[in-house]
Amino acid sequence: MALTDTAIKKLKPSDKCTATRPDKYSDMNGLQLWVRYTGVKSWVVAYRYQGKQQNISLGLYPFISLADARNETTKIRNDLAQGINPKDERQKAKQKDNLDFDHFAQIWFEHQQTRIKPHTFKRDKGVYYNHIKPLLGDKDIYTVRLPDIMAVHDRLALQGKTSTAHKVIADIGRIYDHAIIKGLAPNLANPIPRGIHKSLVEHKSKHYPRIKITELPKLLTDIDTSNSEPLTKFGFYVLCYTFVRTKELLGMTWQELDFDNCLWNIPANRMKNGLPHVVPLAPPVIEILQTIKSWHLHDEFVFFSNRGKDNVLSSNAFTVALKRMGYKDKMTGHGFRGLASTSLYEMQYNPQAIELQLSHVQGSKTVRAYNSANLLPARIKMVNDWANVVNEVKQGDFSTYKAKSTADGNEMAFISFLQSLRYKEQEIQDELDIHRMERLEVLAG
Repeated sequence: MALTDTAIKKLKPSDKCTATRPDKYSDMNGLQLWVRYTGVKSWVVAYRYQGKQQNISLGLYPFISLADARNETTKIRNDLAQGINPKDERQKAKQKDNLDFDHFAQIWFEHQQTRIKPHTFKRDKGVYYNHIKPLLGDKDIYTVRLPDIMAVHDRLALQGKTSTAHKVIADIGRIYDHAIIKGLAPNLANPIPRGIHKSLVEHKSKHYPRIKITELPKLLTDIDTSNSEPLTKFGFYVLCYTFVRTKELLGMTWQELDFDNCLWNIPANRMKNGLPHVVPLAPPVIEILQTIKSWHLHDEFVFFSNRGKDNVLSSNAFTVALKRMGYKDKMTGHGFRGLASTSLYEMQYNPQAIELQLSHVQGSKTVRAYNSANLLPARIKMVNDWANVVNEVKQGDFSTYKAKSTADGNEMAFISFLQSLRYKEQEIQDELDIHRMERLEVLAG
């Protein structure tokens, strides 16, 4: 049965899929789609030549579309009809084109595929195929000059995509460095000078909007009275109590939850920093999760949705709900992290405990492991205290927040926190002004 784009997009590794045995789905004329255990999908053409079974790899899906893969398969079948081994023809083409920039880029990607996470590899490939290859792919790697590379950067920068513009410069530099280090091109020089990023268009970091703690009572009331689905409302509260990232919340599984010890163990492959993360759960969170469990929505995912990608609620569920409640450009799901962390700094909690709760990477691997183990009791107390503050504030009671806050609100630690997030000097000053005013509002109330 022929494949379709819709069917291909839905394919996931089966239980039988292993590192050495990918799932194989046939199309026509020997064209197959191989789905590896990492989720990577690649095109392969199977054929017989002089009685021997052989395979040719065409590339990765979706970078090679179904239509393109079928066209390549037709060419391979035409070669076979003329008694030509398609592999021989491809080898001749490689020898002819082995100085093309794309040739060295593909070697670098082969190197990267086993070294980085599948979703990162897929993202990097997308950036390459969409932005770098169209301008540089067919050029002789020895003839590529800095103006050619800057043309790739400038096209993105003019569209306001400064982060991607910086990334293409870095990736092109890595492709050159890999070719030089591996000795793939004698006497090759990297045309990108050191320190070039100081001369590039400045990238402005995106800082998520958030409300002040004085506005939290209204937000929670608006959530309660909104027409959002119950699961979305519960999601808002878990974000508020735990201040995890929305992606971490939405991927939560029942297997990750330790109800006996009130802990949530998030595996490394689901974390932004690639490290396992333990999240203490306050009593209100446990109550929410037990309620969801009683609904029997799904055996694996807590925030299950048959309408969302990967069978979980979409992150847009929070964005759309906040927009409907009038919080567009005022609050995001991610904003609960900023609200909680800055409030806890103001209330004099241990900065390391706050950073660990936010899963920010600090220090060496040994230091991180030591802190994670030794600061867990402090973090458990901190999240329980924060849950109590949230519940009090919801009722308009800021007494605990006032009692724990001081005149300076732990400003030096807060400044260090903002610096770790790469806030600029003026942005730090703006944040300090906001929080000073915020404390005055509460203390005067």
